[in-house]
Amino acid sequence: MANVQITIISQKYSAEKIEATLKNLRGQDFSWKLQKPGGGIRSRGLDPTVLVAVVGATGTAVGALVAGMFQLISGKKDERIVLRLSNGASIEFPADLPPKKLDEIINKIKALDDEKYQILLP
Repeated sequence: MANVQITIISQKYSAEKIEATLKNLRGQDFSWKLQKPGGGIRSRGLDPTVLVAVVGATGTAVGALVAGMFQLISGKKDERIVLRLSNGASIEFPADLPPKKLDEIINKIKALDDEKYQILLP
């Protein structure tokens, strides 16, 4: 089974906060490593947090990570999560999304078949 690479990028949330959220995902077997921006990349202001999660090649694992990140920002009315696929397609949804709509999005994510994803947080 091939692995899927999911990069979680955030300007607002620390790596520790994101890792704590990942650890709270029950029944999931995730491994991840923290990566800092490098290669001469300069950014204005604070450097973003970049976490790379490597999971089994299932849409279910990707859906679980998105659901976990949604827990991190839920209740924050003006915040959004963007899931970007390697082909450039993306799914964007707000933090105050009703649970039924979130379930619909998670089911759509489970049907995706990609090897690299980006989860963009505020």
